Amino acid sequence: MGRDGLRVEPCDGQSDMAYLVAGRWPRSTGDAGFHLFASAARLRLIGMADHMTPQYVEFDWGWARMESRRNLPHVIQQGVIYYITMRLADSVPQAMLRQWARELEAWDRANPPPHTEAQREQYAELGYRRRERWLDRGEGCCVLRNRATRAEVEFCLGYGDGEGYWLGDFVIMPNHLHALLLLGGEESPKRTVGQWRSVSTHKVNRLLGRSGTLWQVEPFDHAIRDEMQLQRVRRYIRENGARLPCEWYTYSCGSLFGE
Repeated sequence: MGRDGLRVEPCDGQSDMAYLVAGRWPRSTGDAGFHLFASAARLRLIGMADHMTPQYVEFDWGWARMESRRNLPHVIQQGVIYYITMRLADSVPQAMLRQWARELEAWDRANPPPHTEAQREQYAELGYRRRERWLDRGEGCCVLRNRATRAEVEFCLGYGDGEGYWLGDFVIMPNHLHALLLLGGEESPKRTVGQWRSVSTHKVNRLLGRSGTLWQVEPFDHAIRDEMQLQRVRRYIRENGARLPCEWYTYSCGSLFGE
């Protein structure tokens, strides 16, 4: 197909979710479509008319690397979908965050990849589930309970959707947010999420007539491992605010899944 009707087909020997990457331009495969080669990821794209709709990117420890920033370890792989959590500055005590980080680092040292299903469950509990349980208690000032402040944050999340990145399901809760993110060309979500934090801080502070820090310094990001985990996370995001009054939270979905 031509440039305006791009279709990428599965490579030989790969599952429907796994696509070959070799760091060179595509080769033709005739009427069935053609392989898309990009660097360091397995990726399927289906282009309709003048845009491309990305779908699942398979995680592979062979392509992944570890990156340490302040307190948290981060698993980075180009092309994966990231599960992002941003917390308001007063939503979790700093001492608790440091303790969680030490425990997660110790677990990482004792459990090198690849991981069994049981190990992945352990990592999920240490890495994000207990954080989510704490956040759902609604600690702190909860400025995002206000519909107007959530609208400012939602604007920031969606500003580059379909251009520099693709935004999936997201929910803005009273003291935190969750979002699914697929980057366009970058490997790490650090820059995109940093822009969300910086611009939303400015906009919310201006709206509230205040200054200072809005978000905790280091957001949490998790590289989605497989389709089953992706569906679990999507369901969690959709249902995260179900127990709250509807005017206290915002749920929506960007262009990532074409819904």
